[in-house]
Amino acid sequence: MRTRESLFSIFFILLCFYAKGTNVIQLDSTVSERYLQGTWGASSVVYHTYTANGWISESEVWYINPGNGDRRPQYLYHYDYASANDSNWSMMTESSWNQSSNQWQWMQQDKQTFANGNLIVYESSSFNKSDSTWKPVRKNEYTYSNNTLESGLGKTWYNGSWEDNSGFLINFDANGHVISKEYKNYSNGVPVNAALDSFFRDADGHDTLRLHYSWSSGLNRYNLYNVFKSSYNQRGDLIQQSQFDFDNVNQEWTETKRNEFAVDIQKDLRALAYDPKYYEDYDGFSPLKKKTYSLLMNGIMTPNIRLVFYYSAFPESLPTIGELSGVEMYPNPCKSLFNISVPGNREILTLTVYSVEGRKMPIVWDRIKNKVEVPELARGIYFVRIEYQNGIREVRKIQKME
Repeated sequence: MRTRESLFSIFFILLCFYAKGTNVIQLDSTVSERYLQGTWGASSVVYHTYTANGWISESEVWYINPGNGDRRPQYLYHYDYASANDSNWSMMTESSWNQSSNQWQWMQQDKQTFANGNLIVYESSSFNKSDSTWKPVRKNEYTYSNNTLESGLGKTWYNGSWEDNSGFLINFDANGHVISKEYKNYSNGVPVNAALDSFFRDADGHDTLRLHYSWSSGLNRYNLYNVFKSSYNQRGDLIQQSQFDFDNVNQEWTETKRNEFAVDIQKDLRALAYDPKYYEDYDGFSPLKKKTYSLLMNGIMTPNIRLVFYYSAFPESLPTIGELSGVEMYPNPCKSLFNISVPGNREILTLTVYSVEGRKMPIVWDRIKNKVEVPELARGIYFVRIEYQNGIREVRKIQKME
């Protein structure tokens, strides 16, 4: 079974997929450390190698013995690409280290198929050691409308053929906002209602309420199961998410979980409102240097796990955010684009968007209309670096939603 520390490290393999060339950042390794007896000790490390074009080629996960520092390989991820210019891997092969034979042993293989930049098929196979062949396991198929994800169908391999297993359908309003998401399970090839999510937004376009319904076959209807509420500050930063469950004993809705986001200039502090409270603390964004996970138990904050990142190339250092100049970016959070309003006669010379790890992100900037399109960006926090004609620079934060 994989350790929690290894899974944290494996997650950060994904940070490298868009790193390329020598003028942008490349993540060489990620070290996972545990806090024991008042000191940090390494527990695992992920090493990355790249192709000539800068795409990630392999990632090796090594276990580190906290007691004596001995290291041994655990997992190997190898990535293949459809073409030299395609940043999306077409096949990933996962292997585990066989200590008996002292070599890598195939475990799983994932394949991705894209059309017009959209993922349309994700297929997984497992390696059968007995006959040394790959066996299909599961497959997800996705459909799009105007480059927007509309539906998905999950399939499992059974008795030599693919069988429908589950699916979802996304419904939109006239403005392109998601208003509901339906989930289906399949029984003998027939879709059966499973769950339903309904989404509501405020006047500024922020997702403020999600109602989660589960299907009751006995009552032949949807029953409200969970309620999720989100709050934002005046700048549009997400500051709180709460989950409410129905208490059958007291016949009332009770808040069971809360995520609090303390938005800072160079870090985001997240806390879960149950005991023990769980915190994430970021150190730097140009690039991300450390990420620490801590627990608050009985009023005492105790470090638990942290990730330390090492790079081979760094982008130009981003300036510290100073006093607000009056520039506005809206909507924030945004979906596929945001607008920039600059006071006075100030003219923007360059505009660059960075991830929290310091990677330069792909955008389309309309200089005339001061609109920035960010359709390729994943959901998360990003930093917008603006340089004006007069030489003044500043960095502003923006949040990308769906």
